[in-house]
Amino acid sequence: MRVKMKAARAVKKEVPELSGVSTKEHIRQVALKLFAEFGYENVSIRKICACAGIAVGTFYNHYGYKQEILLEIYTQIDDALRRIPESLLLPFKEEVLAYVKTKAGVVQRFHETYDFPPVFLALQKSESKSLMLERRDIYYYVVNSIMKGQYKGEVRKDLAPELIAKKILRFLMGVIFDWTLRDCVINLVDLVDAELGWYLDCFVVAPSGTVVKAEG
Repeated sequence: MRVKMKAARAVKKEVPELSGVSTKEHIRQVALKLFAEFGYENVSIRKICACAGIAVGTFYNHYGYKQEILLEIYTQIDDALRRIPESLLLPFKEEVLAYVKTKAGVVQRFHETYDFPPVFLALQKSESKSLMLERRDIYYYVVNSIMKGQYKGEVRKDLAPELIAKKILRFLMGVIFDWTLRDCVINLVDLVDAELGWYLDCFVVAPSGTVVKAEG
């Protein structure tokens, strides 16, 4: 217990003071550093408040529960997606890559500030229904791209748009998971561009009307 308290004090010294950042952002920064240091399950709201130098009541003024801090990364992803023009006028493959690379870019920038793997692991253990694919903005963006692609004859029509979208986004999650296992040493945007670019060919229709054969 004494060792843990010393470690917690060390984390507290590393986190920014309240000056220059909002109280909510300060809480978030402290919590994420603690999650990375001790693991999400081992960090209580009281520990977050103690290291942040705030009262427990102040925490609840900004967050309803601890998991909301983790879910904010999805809010950042959704906000980034909304900044992309609704009609990119791009072929199916390039349009979907624009969306998934936007998500990868948010995760990459997050990792450059915080240690992403512990956060990713905690998110995968989360029971929040808001993390289901069908409830994320990126799912609807990808479905819309597939529907446009099928209408233009770019995407195979033997599979429903919703099914293709789920397959693409599950593959993306696998790429991100593999990235975390490799200590995030590769640029995630470049990795997603290479791996998912290859996978998307499984759903592309060639000018001859046949499905493009993915090679690799």
